[in-house]
Amino acid sequence: MKNFMLFGAFILVLFAQTSYGQTGFVNYDGPGRVILNYGDTIIGFVNYSIARPGVLHIKSDKTKETKKYNDSEVKEFFVNDLHYYSIRRKDNSFAFAQLINNVDSKVRFYKYEKQSPVSVGGDYSVTRNVFLWPKDAESAVNPNDVTFLPHDKNIIKMVESCPALAEKIKNKEKGYKFPFMSQDPDRARFEAYSRIFAEFDECK
Repeated sequence: MKNFMLFGAFILVLFAQTSYGQTGFVNYDGPGRVILNYGDTIIGFVNYSIARPGVLHIKSDKTKETKKYNDSEVKEFFVNDLHYYSIRRKDNSFAFAQLINNVDSKVRFYKYEKQSPVSVGGDYSVTRNVFLWPKDAESAVNPNDVTFLPHDKNIIKMVESCPALAEKIKNKEKGYKFPFMSQDPDRARFEAYSRIFAEFDECK
C-alpha cells in the first residue's frame, strides 16, 4: 500500500507538470540512448519533438553523426530522465509514448503527446492522451476512442481478475470514476487510471 501511495503522488505531480499551457514548441533533448528493434543501442544526444511525434534524432557519441529514426524502427528510447516506448496501436501503426507505470505491470499505462507543427495565432496547444496495453494484448488501446465504449465496462473487463477493484469502478466510487464533464476531465481521468492500474498491480 505504501508503494501505491507513493506512486499515486508521483503521478499527480507528473501530470501537474505537464498540464500548463505551452508558449512554444515542446522538445525533449539531452543525453540519452536509442534501442532499435533489431537490438542495436545508440548512445548520444537525443532530440525528440512532439510536433513530429513519429520521429526522433540522435547524434551518436561514437560516430558524431546525426541520424533520424521512425517510431516503427525503434523499440524504446531514453532522453534525460524520460523513458519512451514505441507502442503498437489497434490500426497497426506505431507511436512514441511515455511509460508511466512499469513494463511488467498487468496493464501498461502510457502518456502520448502531440503538437501541431505550425503555430496559428500563437497557439501552441498540446494534445495529451492515454494508451492502455494489457500484458497479453497484441496492441495498445486509446480509452477515449469511440471504439472503447462503453468505457466503464471495458475498464472493468481489464481488471476483472481483481473483483474488489472492479466493484469500486462499477459503483463509481470517488477516485474510480471517469468524468467526461468537469473543469479538467483529462486530468481527472488520468488520476483515475493511475490509481486503478497501480492498485491492480498490487491485487493478489
